[in-house]
Amino acid sequence: MAQRPETHPLIGRRAPDFTLLRDDGVALSRASLAGRWSVIAFLGAWCGDCRRDAPHLAALARAVEPDPALDLVAVHVDARFGDHASPRAYLAAHDISVPVALDADRAVYTAFGVSWLPSYLVIDPDGVVRGFRIDLSTETAGEGGVKRFIQDIAALRSAARD
Repeated sequence: MAQRPETHPLIGRRAPDFTLLRDDGVALSRASLAGRWSVIAFLGAWCGDCRRDAPHLAALARAVEPDPALDLVAVHVDARFGDHASPRAYLAAHDISVPVALDADRAVYTAFGVSWLPSYLVIDPDGVVRGFRIDLSTETAGEGGVKRFIQDIAALRSAARD
């Protein structure tokens, strides 16, 4: 069984090039994220930890929505959807309203070095990975919860302005 990671290998490094198609027909890529702060939520409808974390992802989506300078997008890993017909159906069942792209072959998951689901990566406007979290519902390595994650993103953004 995989160990919960406490850090991510891309912190401080440029995010890999990638392109996926969101369910609304818009391309999701490193280029499409350029110039904005973004959070990519890697998840799977088949993943038990993701299902347990879904209310916290919904809270994160609500917290991010009024911030015009911060985007949240989901990347559904794998083409298995558990009890749902699609990634959008999974998100809708959990009252999560964010764009979602399907990474059916896990190529983006692999390129980003993700080893645990759910994983949340914070990407700065220059395409550099600045933050990382897993399981917003748990206190992992002393870090957890939506409120703390939002505070940490704010601190990253503030430090970038200084």
